[in-house]
Amino acid sequence: MPLVEDLQKQQQEVDRRMSKALEDAGRSALGMPTSVDTMKAWLNAHGLCLALRTREGDRG
Repeated sequence: MPLVEDLQKQQQEVDRRMSKALEDAGRSALGMPTSVDTMKAWLNAHGLCLALRTREGDRG
């Protein structure tokens, strides 16, 4: 099933990028972000963003 494989690959890429962003945050002298803007900037640096899930998406 190509769609399932594509979704799995996307999830693995998101996990990889999030892991890298968290590693970078852990190495920071300031520690984890203390503001939303800082967190968004760190995520953006790794090609990630925050998004709201839709109610339809929550149902599966």
